[in-house]
Amino acid sequence: FADRWILSQSTTRSQPDPQDDVYYNCVAISQTGDPTGAYYRYAFTTGNFFPDYPKYGIWKDSYVITTREFGPTVEYGIGVYAIDRNKMINGAANPIIVSFFIDGNDPDLLPLVGDGLLPADVDGKTKPKQSAKIPLVGTQDDDYFYGATSDALNIWELDVHWNANAVPNATLDFAAQLP
Repeated sequence: FADRWILSQSTTRSQPDPQDDVYYNCVAISQTGDPTGAYYRYAFTTGNFFPDYPKYGIWKDSYVITTREFGPTVEYGIGVYAIDRNKMINGAANPIIVSFFIDGNDPDLLPLVGDGLLPADVDGKTKPKQSAKIPLVGTQDDDYFYGATSDALNIWELDVHWNANAVPNATLDFAAQLP
């Protein structure tokens, strides 16, 4: 939609005690359609959770990132992030970001996140309807260690409404399971 390139990298800022390390999703977005040109650069913290296996999706007004996040001890979960796309492509110093953490240590949630979530990525020239929620799809496998009782696709829905001068309204809900 905007003819831009996106580059990303996970990184850390090490502390004297590794339990205090701070992690980031670093994202660069091209200022034009030229991938060799200038980029706007951003770093979004994930606290002391390492944002592994990032997956990116482009939606009508958001860039969406999902990660498998690992804490400093036994914490595990799925990070879901939405970033105000318009602010990023216009080089805003601090684009707005919303985030959710699906706790993999919750035995009721772990099968629903299984091997992680993939955000939707719109291709082509037609944008989704303004009211369309952002689908996120994950798998669960009953032959894997996390206790799923069946094989299935799990559909989550991210709903973000960016507000020009206020905190955005955002929800993440489990929507459906497809055996």
